[in-house]
Amino acid sequence: MTSKRASKSPPDGGWGWLVVLASFLAQTLNAECMFAMGVFIPPLTSYFGADLVEVSTVFSITISLCCFVAPFSSFLDKYGTRRVVTAGGLITTSGLIASSFATSVYYLWFSYGFLVGLGQGMVYAPMFSVLGMYFKRYLGLASSLALTGVGVGYMAFSPIHQLLLDAYGWRGCFLVMAAINANLFVCAALVRPIEVTITTNQEAEDLKKVYTQKSRSPERNCMKLCCKVTTNESLGCGFVFRTRSFIFVLLGEALSTLTYATTALFIVPCVIEKGIPSLSASLLMSTVGIASLVARLFSAACMDLSCLHNSRKFIPTLSMWILGTFFICFPFSSRFVIMVIFCAVIGLAQGFYYPSMWLLVNSVTGRNYTMAVGLTLFFAGIGCVIGPPLGGFLYDVTKNYKVTFPAVGSGNILSGLLLLIAALRHQPTKNDDKTPEDLSPVEDTERLVELEIMEFRVSTV
Repeated sequence: MTSKRASKSPPDGGWGWLVVLASFLAQTLNAECMFAMGVFIPPLTSYFGADLVEVSTVFSITISLCCFVAPFSSFLDKYGTRRVVTAGGLITTSGLIASSFATSVYYLWFSYGFLVGLGQGMVYAPMFSVLGMYFKRYLGLASSLALTGVGVGYMAFSPIHQLLLDAYGWRGCFLVMAAINANLFVCAALVRPIEVTITTNQEAEDLKKVYTQKSRSPERNCMKLCCKVTTNESLGCGFVFRTRSFIFVLLGEALSTLTYATTALFIVPCVIEKGIPSLSASLLMSTVGIASLVARLFSAACMDLSCLHNSRKFIPTLSMWILGTFFICFPFSSRFVIMVIFCAVIGLAQGFYYPSMWLLVNSVTGRNYTMAVGLTLFFAGIGCVIGPPLGGFLYDVTKNYKVTFPAVGSGNILSGLLLLIAALRHQPTKNDDKTPEDLSPVEDTERLVELEIMEFRVSTV
């Protein structure tokens, strides 16, 4: 059997940095389609004569379906990350082109809500979880750098969309977005599979000898190793749900996305209602994006510092509490400068939350990280389903945002509490922060077998 070059641990560099760049671009385009769409709500509401809840449901379907598809895209990884992301890019661009021919809001529910959400869901989880294959020691740095793409998307595309709307209308803007999102094919091409050894029978025997030479009870330990591999391969989902700390993380993430989706959709309409020009209102989302980008860059520089290893698990809780507090207060501000400050704080809180939250997920779930990413995004979709329609319904009933923002923002306060419980319950294992060089021969052999199986699943071109 043909063998390829083996690697005992993620390479932590090399081509991996180009994969980080590809993930960064994918996150930027995801933010364009998911969170820079608030400027579309006024023109679509006016053109179709629809209620706010009907229009907001378009983007609610997009965001939530992106999250719901994520676990299944993790299963599809057996066909190769490159193939899955390419298919997702094709579906996304097709949905955007179809949306430019929309004849009703319900048409957009399918063309933009379903197709774009499905396509982005097939891109987001694989392009993020693949970083775990390329990085171990610098996973925090790589994840934070990739997630800065969300801040860039926030910062750049809200005003760009507003300018395109003014110049070409919403139909022309959808066509331009389709052309921009065709760059997802480039992102897919940059994901080069990791080369691993496909173990022959003789190599398996040699590996067993290395393992048993360091064990007092070879049969028992060999059986233990096989059980670990079998569990990781076929029972990953069940293993993750048996981790109680992770259950609190999932519930906290579901509540956190109540605000995340609502921020993207309702800040611009809320500000326009106060008499602020539409272009200035779109710049508030740029403020959120710039602050989020700064926070993510700072996270990239600091998250892997040894002095923060024990305290960084509390950053998601602090971020949620700050985010919820300022989101509740936002509709009561009347001066544009105060709104800018509020948006900057909201962006900072969001920027610190996601890199640290993914590190918490990685710490809690360990070797099941790829499966955990998909499940976390699935639960995030629950908040995305509830948040925008709930906000639109409350606005249609009360005709102001002073009920909408506090109702949704209170979910973040509760989310922070759940994440705090998860952080306090989780006890890091002795090998959490060990590098391959620090492991004993037995631990090193276990990690070698587990990595080979994990990497083989994503090494198909």
